[in-house]
Amino acid sequence: MAATWSDSRILSFIEMYRSHPVLWDIRLNEHKDKTKRRAALMELAEHFGVTKEEVERKIKNLLSHYSRELKKVELGMACPEFRYRSKWFCFASMQFLNDRHKPGNGQADPGPRFQGPDFQVGIRGTA
Repeated sequence: MAATWSDSRILSFIEMYRSHPVLWDIRLNEHKDKTKRRAALMELAEHFGVTKEEVERKIKNLLSHYSRELKKVELGMACPEFRYRSKWFCFASMQFLNDRHKPGNGQADPGPRFQGPDFQVGIRGTA
């Protein structure tokens, strides 16, 4: 049976996911190591009392939702009459993912690049 995911539990999950850049930062050399990614997934699963498969499903769903919201925001930046501001409660918490595809030096990003809940995302990679 699937676990119940309250808003606060989801936000806690996102913070713990963020603390494991091996799962989301493709610039890291460790991201290619399946053993390290599996260990991080298992740590999340144990912490939240769910299976590794449920953690993977939750990550996939959150990433999909975030991607859809980000596209709407980006469209609003390109088309001023369609100014979109995400109301999704996880949007600000997931903005650490914005730079994960930029070339890096194999080190994790030190922290968010936005300032508070009024932050408006620009075209991907700009803030």
